Amino acid sequence: MVAIRDGMPVVLSVKASRTPGLRVVLLEDGRRFRLPAEVVHRWRLEPGSSLTQEQVEALGGEAMRAHAQDAALRLLAVRARSAAELTERLRRRGIDDSLVRAVVADLRARGYLDDESFALEWVRHRLEQGTWGIERIRWELRGKGIPPDLVERAIRAQGGNDPSAEEERRARAAALRQIGRYAGLAPPVRRRRLAAFLQRRGFSPGTIARIVRAGRDLSDA
Repeated sequence: MVAIRDGMPVVLSVKASRTPGLRVVLLEDGRRFRLPAEVVHRWRLEPGSSLTQEQVEALGGEAMRAHAQDAALRLLAVRARSAAELTERLRRRGIDDSLVRAVVADLRARGYLDDESFALEWVRHRLEQGTWGIERIRWELRGKGIPPDLVERAIRAQGGNDPSAEEERRARAAALRQIGRYAGLAPPVRRRRLAAFLQRRGFSPGTIARIVRAGRDLSDA
């Protein structure tokens, strides 16, 4: 039986959620809402509070937004993401587009999402690994929805547009890690395999050609 007081749904209980900052509001008719503590305080929700149907609908909207926000923060806790990545992941969870846009905008405004910082960190990490070419890094960032101008700015800021000698150093390091897998192969096959590997790593054709020509030296390294 639906519990209504004077035609209005009634709050049965307000309890802490397992998720920090959220409260579980249970109505006497069995409906349940997970709401931010700030919303509970602002609405002065406590056992015995009566709500209009309009208020219940509004609380439903607040609960859906809280769910979307919580899902977004959990994804960001795993690793940093671009705004486009986060948007796609939230949509995959069946969250309404309007809610996704609102949550992403809020997280941007609060500094939790920053595509420029994300791109800078991505380029820095890849260059520090020392075995990735700039074209691969560009491709990865664009695949994550980073605008081209931010991609290029991040590459310049991290020194990724250094002279070809720096790229050749990284390509040589990548080749040295890989060349042992091609031991015993005929030289033409070894060269093709090494060239394909370096291409997948995003090195320029000129750099690949120089490294492949030096394949015998690499094998002896």
